[in-house]
Amino acid sequence: MIDQRSLVLTLIALFLALGLGLLIGGTMLGEGVVVSQQRQVIARLEGDSAELLEENRLFGARLVEAENALRVYRDFGRKALPRLIDGRLTGRTLAIISLDNDALIDEPVAALRRAGADVLSMTALTDGFDLRSAERRQTVADYLGSPAASQGELTERLVVALGMAIAEPSEAGSTALSFLEDAGLIHRSGRYDRRPGVVLVIGGDHQGGRNTSAVDDRLLAAICAEGRRAVLAERSDVRVSTVAVGQKRGIPTIDNLDTAPGQVALVYALAGENGDFGQKATAREVVPDLGR
Repeated sequence: MIDQRSLVLTLIALFLALGLGLLIGGTMLGEGVVVSQQRQVIARLEGDSAELLEENRLFGARLVEAENALRVYRDFGRKALPRLIDGRLTGRTLAIISLDNDALIDEPVAALRRAGADVLSMTALTDGFDLRSAERRQTVADYLGSPAASQGELTERLVVALGMAIAEPSEAGSTALSFLEDAGLIHRSGRYDRRPGVVLVIGGDHQGGRNTSAVDDRLLAAICAEGRRAVLAERSDVRVSTVAVGQKRGIPTIDNLDTAPGQVALVYALAGENGDFGQKATAREVVPDLGR
């Protein structure tokens, strides 16, 4: 949009060019010719100025209309959300794994609980399993008994261990989770002794430095290998999307977790609906069929 500052700067530039042109022209042409040219240029500038002002006014009006429409839709979504999700997940157990450091998920989690989900556990990776530190790599290698393993191999084994520990609780899984927490690789809360019906993976990357392909894909593979249903969701404002990783695995995906439509789609996906929902180019539908 052409704002007032840009408009003023444009007009100043035009008048400076006019003044320079008149100064040069005055030394080469007679006074009558210069006056005639001056009037023509001023007339054109006045016309251009009026056109720019009108264009700016129209853009401003359209922006106000768009902001009002967005406010209405957000208000509608906030009020409609409870009626669309209440009781949809009653009796269903859920584990949440957040891979994105900056994903704010309090609101989506509140929606899931409102829908009746029993959220067994919430696990968040620290720095996306960043093993660039030599000290951290050594700690992981010692734990895994793989001193010659590469950084990529160590990351993959940690991710698989995490997925298995959450999808299929066991004594070995409990040991793995304790190691990951003590090593500062995860934060966790909740119960890890019950098998979840569904595992929700919060993907995407706000910072742009996470190894998304290695972490997200291997984690989803480990969860699915244990026979658990997995759903991949991310916020609409992530810097790097990982929806395509979930699509390759054939699991439901939601790309606008921070919106009311995204939370509705998430609840339906966790309840059994399949598809790719959201507002990005990778989405197939905005929300599932709400009539079912």
